[in-house]
Amino acid sequence: MVATPAQSLSLPNSQSVFIEIRAVERICQRQGLHFTNNRRQVQEILLQTERPMTAYEILKALQIRRRRRISPPTIYRALHFLTSHGFASRLEVSNAYTPIRHTEQPTLFLICKTCGALREARSMTLEQLFEREAATMGFRITKRAIELQGTCSDCQTATHTPT
Repeated sequence: MVATPAQSLSLPNSQSVFIEIRAVERICQRQGLHFTNNRRQVQEILLQTERPMTAYEILKALQIRRRRRISPPTIYRALHFLTSHGFASRLEVSNAYTPIRHTEQPTLFLICKTCGALREARSMTLEQLFEREAATMGFRITKRAIELQGTCSDCQTATHTPT
């Protein structure tokens, strides 16, 4: 299996966030989905961060952005929309959310248990394996995400560096 590294979730510049938001807008328009201002702002927050965020971290960021109190259901509704349409993913282990930039291939989330860094990788080989196995069982896949936990290279280096 060959997994190709994808864009890591380092802080993207405003142009890359704009490009990602425009892509989501086009998909929503094609599918007749309503990409509301609330949903857009939650997606922007996810795209601008360097690590997965919990719903309450997103809530705090949105309250700072809007300079007013926001109720938790507002965030959960936006996250439900984003995850159910493949624009974001909920990481099961950490109960945190991360944007999905490319939904045509399965996403491998490599999560550092030490610092929380997240990297993404994609694999056509995995896609073919998943589809073949699902087809043999008469199963239709609607979401493809795999979480792998371990230690990133920075934390491995820090652990092995004499102090």
